[in-house]
Amino acid sequence: MTGDAGQIENRALRREPTLALEQDRPYGLSLRELEVLQFLAEGQHNREIAWELSISQATVNKHVSSVIGKLRAKSRTHAAAKAVREGLVS
Repeated sequence: MTGDAGQIENRALRREPTLALEQDRPYGLSLRELEVLQFLAEGQHNREIAWELSISQATVNKHVSSVIGKLRAKSRTHAAAKAVREGLVS
């Protein structure tokens, strides 16, 4: 029993910083959207992003569309440039 309680406590502690980060994320971007945005800033295509994240291209398309909308960008290139300019990605 003690081991299970310790594992639950450890998981709770690991989640706590994530919850704090959710409030501080720019433009309301999810962690996954920030990951996708990083790949966009690196010039990767959706197929490459899908492979890197082990998700479908359709899911990447949805994330890219969401990122573009949340950043109020005109294109994926505009979103990537804005993210780099504002320091959202490296």
